[in-house]
Amino acid sequence: MDFLQAAYTGKPGHLLAKSLGISPKDDLLFGIFGSKFQENRLTTRDEEFALCVYTLRSIDLILKRNIQTCFQGIGNIGPDHVGPPLNCRTANIPIGDNYCGQYDVNHPINGPEPIQSQGILSFNRSASSIIAFPAQNGETIIFLGLQKGTIKKIRIRSILFVEEYGEIKLTIGIPILQFTLPAMDQNNVFVLTSKKLIKMAVEVCSCYDSCVGCLRDPFCGWNIQTHSCFVLDNETDHNSTAQQCPSVSHINRTKDNISSALQNINPSTDWTENITKNEIILTVVNLPQLRGQYTCVFNGYGATLKTDGERPDMESIHCAMPMGKDLQLYPFVKDCLGFELSVLLENTSILSTSVSIKPCEIRQT
Repeated sequence: MDFLQAAYTGKPGHLLAKSLGISPKDDLLFGIFGSKFQENRLTTRDEEFALCVYTLRSIDLILKRNIQTCFQGIGNIGPDHVGPPLNCRTANIPIGDNYCGQYDVNHPINGPEPIQSQGILSFNRSASSIIAFPAQNGETIIFLGLQKGTIKKIRIRSILFVEEYGEIKLTIGIPILQFTLPAMDQNNVFVLTSKKLIKMAVEVCSCYDSCVGCLRDPFCGWNIQTHSCFVLDNETDHNSTAQQCPSVSHINRTKDNISSALQNINPSTDWTENITKNEIILTVVNLPQLRGQYTCVFNGYGATLKTDGERPDMESIHCAMPMGKDLQLYPFVKDCLGFELSVLLENTSILSTSVSIKPCEIRQT
């Protein structure tokens, strides 16, 4: 049997509302369920927990049907841990939407029809509190307070797309007891522990220095002109906001399954050819044409090599190859020479990938 450990009723973002076939104005119940009843919430050990979502409309409908069934003399009162499982008694009493046990007969009602929901996220840390609210981008945000004093940040686009996008160690070892979202301040949430009340910012966009980290946060947008992370709002200029970060599909010339953000790369993997060619050509995707000084940085083996970069067109970036004298810094690397290649624009990283200047091969000994 599963027991409800923490619950919250709130409004969904319009994306989750659409996937559930409801209005963003409808109420949802967000519940955390565990397999054991927490007699002492502060000492419960870690176990398997699940996040479930219910529409209050469906809960009300099933409760009404169960009450009507019991007043027809079908089923038992209960459940067993609340009262003895006595048979329901037939009573000619109209049961409407607002019935709430005002008659002594058939109370409490167990009901034959369960209120069910499929878990949309599972985790193995004891939960103690939960809050949910819609974000500007249409997603539904959940902050989940844990017994160990940390807060999980969860984003929901639909019941099929649920992702944890952050975790904050707020009060180590002190359980998070309750969240409160002030009606007049949507930028902060108050967090209650057994020792203090903490005011916590809902977003931390200014802390992100990369596009990937920024766009994972549903409250944030990445400005492609200034290469900075900012808070999304109704006045956001979407023409200067990145929809996707600069990324890649593959490098089609390596033997070592290097995954990268590049569609193509020249020159070939031949070591001799690489050191005689004076540049590497990177074919990129999702990178707008931006003016400024491009720099290519080769990181590896505890050292950094910088070369000039050039952006001749929308599809490519040209990186000058490291000089042969610079590559001689790595004489101990006889069979392989691989780097993490980053492209900087005005000293801000806009693209990175793994690349082998000298091909890396797996050798059996």
